[in-house]
Amino acid sequence: MINFRYIKTYFFLLYTVFLLSCYTANNNEFKDSLTAIEFGRYLFFDTDLSLHQNMSCAICHNPELAFTDGYRLSVNAYAEALAFNTPSILNIENNQYFSADDSTVVTLVQQMERPFFSDHPVEMGIQIDSTVVLNRIWNKYQNRIKNLVYSRGELSTNGLMDFISQYERTLISRNSKYDMHINSNSVLSPQELVGRDIFFNKYNCVACHGGLDFDKPVAGFSYYEVENEERKIKVLGLRNVNMTSPYWHDGSTEFVDVAIKWHSKILGVEKLVSDDEDVDLIIDFLYSLTDTSYLDNSHFLSPFTLKND
Repeated sequence: MINFRYIKTYFFLLYTVFLLSCYTANNNEFKDSLTAIEFGRYLFFDTDLSLHQNMSCAICHNPELAFTDGYRLSVNAYAEALAFNTPSILNIENNQYFSADDSTVVTLVQQMERPFFSDHPVEMGIQIDSTVVLNRIWNKYQNRIKNLVYSRGELSTNGLMDFISQYERTLISRNSKYDMHINSNSVLSPQELVGRDIFFNKYNCVACHGGLDFDKPVAGFSYYEVENEERKIKVLGLRNVNMTSPYWHDGSTEFVDVAIKWHSKILGVEKLVSDDEDVDLIIDFLYSLTDTSYLDNSHFLSPFTLKND
């Protein structure tokens, strides 16, 4: 004889399991959904963003090298040299300009147009067939970004650049020995203190390298220095200089002392060119601006090489 009570209990339990599985699935989908900044982080490190799937933003902006690449000149997807040495993108949230030689580039999205769409030379190759890239990104991330982009038709290259720029603006790390000294949590060495005084006062290096990140000229000086009569190059910051060799916009030298002397000669500061002791003390101070603490934070690292991310 069929016991309908047991059958009823069985179906009740089965339905309960079904509801729990639905809740778990929905909960997991919610947990896996990406915020705009998180999606930007994935895009930043994802080689699928390039046409041939062999380039990403992080190829040129490697966290291990303070978001530079260690090359004299960066290279593109075809291993061809580009026009400039890659600058660090740490602490750029308050930057006023974003191009080495073009003062009209005043947003990160504008800056990204060069690697995204450049023809001569090609960098990421997106302009060759943006549809292929957008389809690839949509197919890969659609289940995680429907809270941001509702359909493939709403996904655009401008949108991708905006997500990446939101992530890049969060790459803030100012926890160097010098920062701790300013906040009374650390003491600079005697050599570093003397180097700081030489940098700030004896040679007034802060006229060009002022501000929180030593990349902002004081009043009356230009963000773009005259390299020659025809070209002006943007003043770069001085944080993490012992991680960002080679130096200058064209990677002309891999040595900090050579970079300082060469720059001093161009500016007509002949005494510093010949004063090795002052140069060494300035380097001691500059090295106190090094901060690697961000490397302990997964937010700064590739999500594709980390577990549970």
